[in-house]
Amino acid sequence: RPFALCQPLPAERGASLARAGGDSSVRREAGARPRRDAPLAGAPTRAGPTGAMATASPPRVLTLAVICRGGDPVYEADLSQPSQQAGAGGGNDDAAHLHQFVLHAALDAVAEHVWASQQCYLRVVDGFRDLLVSAYVTMGNSVLLLLHEGRNEEGIRQFFTEVHEAYLRAMMNPLRKDGDAIQGAAFDARVRASAKRHL
Repeated sequence: RPFALCQPLPAERGASLARAGGDSSVRREAGARPRRDAPLAGAPTRAGPTGAMATASPPRVLTLAVICRGGDPVYEADLSQPSQQAGAGGGNDDAAHLHQFVLHAALDAVAEHVWASQQCYLRVVDGFRDLLVSAYVTMGNSVLLLLHEGRNEEGIRQFFTEVHEAYLRAMMNPLRKDGDAIQGAAFDARVRASAKRHL
């Protein structure tokens, strides 16, 4: 008969199958159709975060540097780490030095792009292998550089806008001298909160 495989099993046939698979992890009543979302007996399942099949995702690269108009770095942080005290590179000196080298080399590209654009956000200006550098130049010629992996132009633009606002607030401190490093915990917290929202 057509669609014979889709017809429910007789009660006595279903009962015999249930007895035969008594130790199975998946059971169903006699004559009932299996659910589409029910796992098959003996089928492998994906383990949870602590299971053997779970693998930790590789740490992402996300480093922010703020360069004042005099060319001095006033703020640098590895935003992939939970706090500023973790240090750039997360304890890996070679990676930290590489990130600083790529960011420093991107300043030449910023000087070229700034004359070709009327926007503060210059998008991606330089890169090295799988690392990209996005730039944002303020009206006072301060430069915000973000070293990252992958493209997220809208999120990076919103992140730069919020960091620029926090940077202006820090610059308005009457006790701060031009070129001094930004060491306030409030500024660092605002930067990291913005990175968590947009990046």
